[in-house]
Amino acid sequence: MKIRTVAVTLAASAAFGMAGAGVAQAEPWQFVGSFPTKAACEQEAQNLYKAGKIDDHYCSPSRSGYDLGAHFR
Repeated sequence: MKIRTVAVTLAASAAFGMAGAGVAQAEPWQFVGSFPTKAACEQEAQNLYKAGKIDDHYCSPSRSGYDLGAHFR
């Protein structure tokens, strides 16, 4: 889980760093909601993929369970 978070952070940092060099800035990650379990978080992400609404997601541990963040199309 931590590896994915680090990878997302590094990718976002690289995208923002290149934005000044004329590369279009990537859309930001958006908070979708909190879920009691990781399985529930992943299920909601799969629903969003199937609906064609998102390109990528993450389920991150939080005080309320797992927070779902997504990159919307």
